[in-house]
Amino acid sequence: MAPPMQPADVFELPLFPLHTVLFPHQPLPLRIFEPRYRQMLDHCMEADRTFGVVLIRRGSEVGEPAEPHEIGTVANIQDIQPQADGTLGVITEGTRRFRLLEVTQQRPYQVGLVEYLQDYGDPPSQDQLKAIGDLSLRCLRLSLGMSGEWIRRANLPKDPEQMSYVLSARLPRGPRTKQRLLSARTTTDRLKELTPLMELEEQRLTRQLQDRMWLTSSNLN
Repeated sequence: MAPPMQPADVFELPLFPLHTVLFPHQPLPLRIFEPRYRQMLDHCMEADRTFGVVLIRRGSEVGEPAEPHEIGTVANIQDIQPQADGTLGVITEGTRRFRLLEVTQQRPYQVGLVEYLQDYGDPPSQDQLKAIGDLSLRCLRLSLGMSGEWIRRANLPKDPEQMSYVLSARLPRGPRTKQRLLSARTTTDRLKELTPLMELEEQRLTRQLQDRMWLTSSNLN
């Protein structure tokens, strides 16, 4: 008997569980050394050059299959380069979010039945976009002269959804916080969650800059 047909928007996707959160429109360089993920890459290159990146809920990146979070991001393979140490350097970029419905294969690598996630909520207001854009600019100005994620790109995308992903990726927080941002139901919800986190980051950068200025002043005296 033939297997039941799946809806058009539900499909199988190879999974790469990591201790990293990938956001749409953001790059993710990888170094592949495990045979199972080499095999996964071979499969992806023969198909549509994509796999799913999911944050590990429990387990490890190596060894036994890890338990992944439900929300992940499709990674598109941009380039693969063999390295001198025998590993593969892989350049990927996030494309779309997905929800993991079930794991359909555990070995040699995980495969999941997934569906794309859409942002059906009300769009962010212009006031909300302006406020978070101004906040990002203040963080950028504070980080001038200091190493940090905010200085890497000054310009924000005009598209609100892309903006929310760029700010989420740039925020110096751990994977659990970033997973919560990735899993936000809508762009508006994500920007609401980002705002207090970025305000805390602004305060941290302000203190850091003040401490640096104090140390400089003390050394001059």
